[in-house]
Amino acid sequence: MSFDFNPAAAAVATLTAEQRERIAKLREQIAKIEARIAAIEQGKPAPKAKKERPLPAVGDVVTFLFGRTTPTTSPKEVTGTVVAVKPAEQVDGKTRPALVRVRFGEGFDEQTATILPAAIRESSADEQPALACLSE
Repeated sequence: MSFDFNPAAAAVATLTAEQRERIAKLREQIAKIEARIAAIEQGKPAPKAKKERPLPAVGDVVTFLFGRTTPTTSPKEVTGTVVAVKPAEQVDGKTRPALVRVRFGEGFDEQTATILPAAIRESSADEQPALACLSE
């Protein structure tokens, strides 16, 4: 009597359903990475460029996220007026991000914050083209 022992078959037989799912997901990720490598080797254009929204102008009213994300807190949505805009710049071969200074609050509680353009959710500049189309 002879027994044929196949270690690969034994390993597959001992995997749980969760482990098989995880292996399948990893194989999908490997396939995607190999496709990206092949695209780069063939000289195809780089995938997806970052979406950049235009910087708001001084005086625009913007709604933005302000504050930190922690396990107990989340940023709050605040509306304020743009006071200053600093465009992105190259310094010593490094790109510094664009910055927007916004004033929000009223009276004694008024604050000024410097935020990244990505934190802006809505801008009065976004609404103006729509209104221009309606007036024509």
